[in-house]
Amino acid sequence: MSQAGPRVLVTGAGGFVGSHLAEHLLAAGWAVRAFVYDDGAGGIGLLHHLPSEALAALDIVRGDLIDAGTVDRAAAGVDVIVHLAAQSSVPYSIEHPRAVFGANVLATLNLLEATRAHGAGRLVYASTGAVYGTARYLPIDEAHPLHAGSPYAASKIGAEALVSSYHASYGLPTVILRPFNIYGPRQSTQAVIPAIIQQALTADAVHMGAPDPTRDFTHVADVVDAYRRAATVEAAVGGVFNLGTGTDIAMGDLARTIIRLAGRDVPLVTGEADRLRPAGSDAQRVCASADRAREALGWTPQIVLEDGLRRTLDFYAGQLGTA
Repeated sequence: MSQAGPRVLVTGAGGFVGSHLAEHLLAAGWAVRAFVYDDGAGGIGLLHHLPSEALAALDIVRGDLIDAGTVDRAAAGVDVIVHLAAQSSVPYSIEHPRAVFGANVLATLNLLEATRAHGAGRLVYASTGAVYGTARYLPIDEAHPLHAGSPYAASKIGAEALVSSYHASYGLPTVILRPFNIYGPRQSTQAVIPAIIQQALTADAVHMGAPDPTRDFTHVADVVDAYRRAATVEAAVGGVFNLGTGTDIAMGDLARTIIRLAGRDVPLVTGEADRLRPAGSDAQRVCASADRAREALGWTPQIVLEDGLRRTLDFYAGQLGTA
């Protein structure tokens, strides 16, 4: 596999989006250094899903992003850094705010310092649509007020502020992307769509929390395309961009769609207490405006929700042996 393109460091490369991005950039001819969390067992996370040729082409670095020396060494000699690594669980952040602050804010500071020290051409930061909290108006654009409804959201707002400050203070070329809800193959079954799919394929009923909140879901293939554009398009530098489809769906309707696509006649049970988020920590309605990303990055999501759900169902059916 030939790599004649830019040299990129992808943090969180062993995760859901990171493994897809590493695979996507390798296929485009980029030289990819994949930073994965050192779990003490030499694991590479979800990168094991990559074809053997792609996996062999990766420069894999194991470590912890809160260690500044490790980050500095990983950032040496790259043209672009795409920072995806994060602790992203809202319930975990409520129980362990200090750990989430370290993983999401201190790690970002270390990467910004390393980007500045080594002269990398750009740092692309993966934020989240969760920084907006419950919508004051719809669709949510980048001018919408930020609201820290959980320690997780607060940590992402804080990391965004650091990224923006390094662009303003040092002229560091940075881009902030705010993807809304991402889904697709390889996502943890603790996430809502895989959790529903797993039940729809194997259980006697699908159990979920509140059916009324809405979310704007974007397929992971569209999201990684946006990251590639953010890393290369000159007009992106200094910008903040939402990533979403502009269409939201109620969680109950999402579950019913998945059950239908799975082809199984199982009931939907909603409102289960152990599946509800803590009061005040979750937005009730989410729908993104991605007009700015379309104009500056030339990005428009290509995969409609039902097609994306079919692809995701096929993946998990294969994993569960129900295909």
